[in-house]
Amino acid sequence: MAFRANTVFLFGIFAIFGLAFAASCTEQAYLDSCAECSFNDYGMMDEECRRNHEYSGRACLIMKSPKIGYYYVDPNKCEGLSTCLDGFNSCKATYGTGTDEGDCQSSQMQQCFREADSCIYYELYKCNKESGPCVVIFAIAGVLAFALFARRN
Repeated sequence: MAFRANTVFLFGIFAIFGLAFAASCTEQAYLDSCAECSFNDYGMMDEECRRNHEYSGRACLIMKSPKIGYYYVDPNKCEGLSTCLDGFNSCKATYGTGTDEGDCQSSQMQQCFREADSCIYYELYKCNKESGPCVVIFAIAGVLAFALFARRN
């Protein structure tokens, strides 16, 4: 099966591990990329366009939850997030069509993103309740590091 790893745009990975978390950011970035990016003859999305939407999704996530910098540095501080990634990967394996274009037309694939966003938001909420006040310092540092990285790319 020609199902490429980035068929789901790596949004699942950035949503789960590091670039921040909040309900609807990954789903919206996915929907926007589906609506605005072109597809080649094989149904694969234009890489540059996909990447641009991935970055906008990251920015959305960081704005909604700057504490993610802390979890990005040490993902073990919020272990429930791995459950979200596992669920997302299982969902995309079940409902993926094998092409980006097909996935964009699949309401089930959109539901995978929606469920991942909900899972992430819930797990982040739990982790934030358990974290100490110094998390804010790491969060601010994480946002600044991302901003510098994004400017260079």
